[in-house]
Amino acid sequence: MEEIEKFEFLAEKEDEKKRIDLFLSKKCSFSRSFVSRLISHGNVDVNGEKIKPSFRIRKDDIIRCLVPDPEPLSIEPENIDIDILYEDEFLAAVNKPPGMVVHPCPGHYNKTLVNAALYHFKNMAQSDSVRPGIIHRLDKDTSGVILIAKTGSSLEKMSLLFKERKVQKKYIAVVYGSPPETGEIEKPVGRHINDRKKMSVNSLNGRYSFTSWRVITYFDGISVLEVEIKTGRTHQIRVHMASEGFPIVGDIIYGFKKPLKHLKNRKLAAFINKNTFRQMLHSKSMEFKHPETGEKIFVEAPFFSDMENFINGLKEMQSGI
Repeated sequence: MEEIEKFEFLAEKEDEKKRIDLFLSKKCSFSRSFVSRLISHGNVDVNGEKIKPSFRIRKDDIIRCLVPDPEPLSIEPENIDIDILYEDEFLAAVNKPPGMVVHPCPGHYNKTLVNAALYHFKNMAQSDSVRPGIIHRLDKDTSGVILIAKTGSSLEKMSLLFKERKVQKKYIAVVYGSPPETGEIEKPVGRHINDRKKMSVNSLNGRYSFTSWRVITYFDGISVLEVEIKTGRTHQIRVHMASEGFPIVGDIIYGFKKPLKHLKNRKLAAFINKNTFRQMLHSKSMEFKHPETGEKIFVEAPFFSDMENFINGLKEMQSGI
C-alpha cells in the first residue's frame, strides 16, 4: 500500500509510561481501534522496532507512524439529523455540530457530514470519491456554518470564490486572556517542523494568513471574540490566537498545557474545568455572492447548547447571578 502521510514524534518526559495506542490516538486524532490496526499491520515503530499496542513509551523514544492509502470507499448515505440553514438547487449550508468529522478519513469512515449530506441532498456534486460536495472544511470540534455544493458548476464556482477571498467568514471564539479590543494577525501558517499533525506560524513553508478580531465581552481572564479570517488555512484561528498568547479555551493541541493555572479566579477555573469538552470555536456566519444567481447570500448559525450554555454561564458569573 502507498503511504499518504508520515507522522513522527519525539517522546517527552510527560509522555513516559503512556500506552503507545493511546498516545497516537490523541496525537493523530485517530480512533484507538484504528491505531491498533496500524500497529498490528506494522505501520508503527519505536526507535525502528515494531511494537504492540500495549507498549509503554519512554522519554526520547522516536515514534513513527505511517498511514497508508485507505481502501476504496463506497460512502453510504446515513440518516443523520442535521440543521440545514439554507438550501436551493445549487447550494446548501449546514450548522455542523461539534464532534462531527466533515468527510471520511482514516479512523472515521462513517457518521460524517458527507454521509449525512448524501442522505439529505440527492445527486451531490462529486469533488472526489471521499469528499462529494465539500467546498471547505471545519475541524472536528469546531461547530457552525459549512457550505455544500449540490452541482458540479456550483462546486467549481464556490471553490473559486473561496480561493479569491470573496467569502466573508466570521467566527465566535472564547479565548484565554484579555486581548486588545481589536487586532490583526498577519503571520504565515504551515506544517509544524517537528509535529506534522500540527500547524505553526514558524513553519519552513508557511502560507500567507490573515486573521482579525474584535472583543465582544471581557470576563475575568477570559474573552469572547468575533473573529474574521481572510484566508482559510488549516487550524488558522487556533494557531494565530495561540501565537498571540490568547489560545482558544478547550483547545488541547494549541492551548496552554495547564490552562487553569492562568486564571486567578478560582470559581471561573472550576467552571471551565467542568464545562469545557472541546475548543470553544464556532463558525458564526458566511456572506457571499451566489455563484449561479448573483444574489447576496448571508447564512448565520446559532450556537449549539454546549457553547451557548458556556457563554451564558460566564455572563451569569460576571453579573453575580
